[in-house]
Amino acid sequence: MVLQLQDLTSLAGRRRRLELLAELGVAIQREWTEAAISQRVRLGLAAVDLSPVLMRPTGDGVELVWARFPAAFDAAVQAAAGRPLDGMVGRWTDQSRAVWSTGSAYSDDWITHGARFPGVVAADQLGAAAAALGLVRALAVRLDERRGSTGILVAIGDWIRHDDLPAFRLFGAQVATETLRTGLPTWTENTQLDPRSAMFGRTDVPALAMLAVPLAARASRRGVMLVAADAGHRFTAAERTLGSALGAELALALENAELYDQVLATNADLGREQEKNIRKSRLEALGELSAIIAHEVRNPLGVIFNSLGSLRRLVGPTGDARMLLDIVGEEADRLNRIVGDLLDFARHSPPVLVPDRLE
Repeated sequence: MVLQLQDLTSLAGRRRRLELLAELGVAIQREWTEAAISQRVRLGLAAVDLSPVLMRPTGDGVELVWARFPAAFDAAVQAAAGRPLDGMVGRWTDQSRAVWSTGSAYSDDWITHGARFPGVVAADQLGAAAAALGLVRALAVRLDERRGSTGILVAIGDWIRHDDLPAFRLFGAQVATETLRTGLPTWTENTQLDPRSAMFGRTDVPALAMLAVPLAARASRRGVMLVAADAGHRFTAAERTLGSALGAELALALENAELYDQVLATNADLGREQEKNIRKSRLEALGELSAIIAHEVRNPLGVIFNSLGSLRRLVGPTGDARMLLDIVGEEADRLNRIVGDLLDFARHSPPVLVPDRLE
């Protein structure tokens, strides 16, 4: 018998992080500028316990455009290199060369590659700091656009695995979506051969020709509409123009649908407020009516009490007559208490706070 133990908690946590990564990729589609996209990436990857790094080739080396590491690692870099990471130009490592040539890569020894980048003497010090913070594994993807490859996005953490590389390639394609930033359609004749595609190099999915047009209406962009055709199809200028027009109409329809939902929600809120106001008005009217009735009833009650007192004094009833007068007096007292309750209900009284001992 073979007994196999599996940590379902860690699997569930990893699955949840991958779901959040997919949601982040969708959210990025709403950003227009490179600065906004970078900010989303930095904050979003940090929220799923990943340290993101964006690098770009420059001259004979690689510039680290920005990074978001734990403060302890930033301090170690400052101590070793005498400056922060952002804007630092380092050397090409084996991993960065592999990413630039193949489009993506996974490493379970990022410490070695990362410590070599700055080209400083204290590589061992940086490696120790990274290992202590769980900066061990890394996923990297090349950012490809029509004008060419623009950079390398790296995500570093201890929970990622080699199996997560396809998901991160898709995320990289979403980050590099030039259609949203430029507002112009982009296209490819073969998704398996185009490095900008999330399906680049994959043989488990069919090759397609793909046209991407922005969903833009008025002053907002809501995403991208994809039009697929058989691999090898060349989208003509007329097809691209038609696709852009359809994208604009679809974006306008989505915006109108959102506005309609907002109108429905506003009407529902107004309906609830109207019901509250009607109920409040009815309660106020009931209070006023109660006060009127109480005052109108209390006056005859005063006459009844005076008459009962006079009868007892003048007649001096005994037997059944006395019992009947007592019954009239008791019922008058009960009616007087009801009238008092009605007046208390109709009277606005602020709450009186008094100290009390809690046992």
